[in-house]
Amino acid sequence: MLLFDGIIMDKVSKFMTDHSEGDKGKEAIMDFQVSWVLRMAADEDYMKDKPNFRLFSRYMLFKLLDKPFPNTDTIVSVKVKKEWENIDICAEVELVNNGNSEFHVLLIENKVYTRMSVKQRDDYPKALEQFFNTHRKELYKPHQVLITCTESESELDKMKVFCKDSKWVVLSVYDIIYNINQATESELFNEFWIYNWGRLND
Repeated sequence: MLLFDGIIMDKVSKFMTDHSEGDKGKEAIMDFQVSWVLRMAADEDYMKDKPNFRLFSRYMLFKLLDKPFPNTDTIVSVKVKKEWENIDICAEVELVNNGNSEFHVLLIENKVYTRMSVKQRDDYPKALEQFFNTHRKELYKPHQVLITCTESESELDKMKVFCKDSKWVVLSVYDIIYNINQATESELFNEFWIYNWGRLND
């Protein structure tokens, strides 16, 4: 049983629960999912009959941009490149806030079963130099976010300590989901984010 405006019960994802060993390609799938959700946040035509999915996608985007929520900013565009300069996701975001345009560049590294390496932590931000070779640096606010799927508070704390003296912001997958116990109108979203990461049957 699942309710769009209520609690999901007895629903567990079988999407990535085969007998494979290792990460089962989950990080690659997560890259596609994050890219899709962020891009859909800017697609009002697609979202016009999906109010819950619109809410969840806007929440994820604004959380990654470290902006308050609820938020009435207009999302003009979200352009995503996967594996740009070896980074999982690079997103270029344009917003309108009180009639004023805002431009953001967002670097995202997704980690499901592994930790960020020292090389990734220290070298990946240098890719922003490549970005600003073709974009006006003074117009863009840069963001660097590490999304981890660990369910261990101690492991999450270790990642935050590891990134403490860098510009990386560490977020749990649970930080970017509006409500882990609520479904949306999109089964594609629900299957990966809600049924997979929810802990309703614990």
